[in-house]
Amino acid sequence: NQSNEYIFKKQEMDKLIQRQQQRGRNLPSFNPGATSVIIDGEMRIPITFTYNCEDNKKPSSVQICGSYDKWQVRHPLSYDPIKSQWTVTLKIKRGKYFYKYIVDGQWVINPKEQTYRESNGIINNMVNL
Repeated sequence: NQSNEYIFKKQEMDKLIQRQQQRGRNLPSFNPGATSVIIDGEMRIPITFTYNCEDNKKPSSVQICGSYDKWQVRHPLSYDPIKSQWTVTLKIKRGKYFYKYIVDGQWVINPKEQTYRESNGIINNMVNL
């Protein structure tokens, strides 16, 4: 059983991040030292999603759910008390994805990250890899 691993080129990540910053949008962060992996024949890229606590109010739980896994899985985020933020790193394949954070059971967007309004008026966060 052969395992294929690829290093995601830092230049490509830098260009993507620069384009998003030029548009005035934050982008969930890539881990330049992380290794991409092949899962089910497709390259997956590690991407870290971050939710910052507002007004120093620490929620009891934060999860993320999105179209990258057909809105079927709620991934729990881990809390870092030093940075007062919640994070999770997921490995997802290239594409455009929509997602929301679930904070203490409430579905919310992160207004500091790129958003997209669906035709039905629903607003989600968006990432395009």
